[in-house]
Amino acid sequence: MRAQIRALHVIDSFEGGGAERVLATLASVANDSGIDMAIAVMSVRDERRRALQHLFADLRPAPVNLGFARLADPRAFGRLVRTIQKSRCEVVHAHLEDAAIVTVLAARITRRPCVVTLHHVQPPTSRRAVMVERIAIGLSTRLAARLVFVSEAARVAASQRFRPGANWTVIENGVVLPAKVTTKPVGTSPQVVLLAALRQGKGHDVAIAAWPEVLKSVPDANLSFVGAGAEETNLRTAIAEVGLAGSVALTGFRADIGVVLDECDLVVLPSSFEAYPTVLLEAAAAGRAVVASAVGGIPEIVEHGGTGLLVPPGDPSELAAAIVRLLTRSDDRTAMATSARERAEARFDARRWADRLADLYRELRCA
Repeated sequence: MRAQIRALHVIDSFEGGGAERVLATLASVANDSGIDMAIAVMSVRDERRRALQHLFADLRPAPVNLGFARLADPRAFGRLVRTIQKSRCEVVHAHLEDAAIVTVLAARITRRPCVVTLHHVQPPTSRRAVMVERIAIGLSTRLAARLVFVSEAARVAASQRFRPGANWTVIENGVVLPAKVTTKPVGTSPQVVLLAALRQGKGHDVAIAAWPEVLKSVPDANLSFVGAGAEETNLRTAIAEVGLAGSVALTGFRADIGVVLDECDLVVLPSSFEAYPTVLLEAAAAGRAVVASAVGGIPEIVEHGGTGLLVPPGDPSELAAAIVRLLTRSDDRTAMATSARERAEARFDARRWADRLADLYRELRCA
């Protein structure tokens, strides 16, 4: 086994999104790659504490809640500095924009090399988001040892709006591969899932608009929205307005994503923007075909016609046609699912990802 290197990971918050699940995945395999891993969270809402404890149940020490009330919080920033010092880490790794800003500065104070990973590629949704993104990328480009993008599409998107730095690089995330692929029981109603936080841009509205057309060809099909978020009330209203309450369900946040995937026939993700969505890596690992938008880093994950189908974003008709094709042509769906698992084994294994990070940490420690 290679010599261990201590790394403290800092993330914005815990909202049950892809970045948090990615971090939990890394924690589960880090030790085998020689990474002694600790985690600090800028803030955790009370209703998310149980989910946080579940995802990181085996991590020792447990994640530290830094208690940031806002981005410019001097007391919480002091706690971050002290947490870095107390952790005796050799590298600090920040995830997401808010964490990037405070962690780059705290790492500079504590004289640790800092890695920043930006997991998103999306148009900023508010004046604050524009400002935070600009500061995060600017500081990370100037002060971080590496600024990591999770897909080539994310790096290109950033380079179109900001001047690239010599420290910019791409390291794709990974997922833990189940030991075997579970086959859904034959004869049960077709189950389609959309796993994503309930927020704008994830395509829930497109899926709702497409679903009546799906039901014309597959009347017993069911669609589940797995996730939580601010759009829950709006989505429930939209589902009720088009009379889909009997076939479209909101299940809320679930930590047992593996079980969700085992119980479904097809995964959909009709997003309007994505960097490198974890759920599609997880779907491939579980041996499930997908229908997803051809945006951002999704085409780097899904091979159109090989492991799933790609459709234009914001087009309910194209989405419905692709879903119907894979629900009614089981041979096509099975072949794509098999290819998806093979692709996951070759490219998406979390151990491969952890090894790349460990090599980067050692390079920075020795620099």
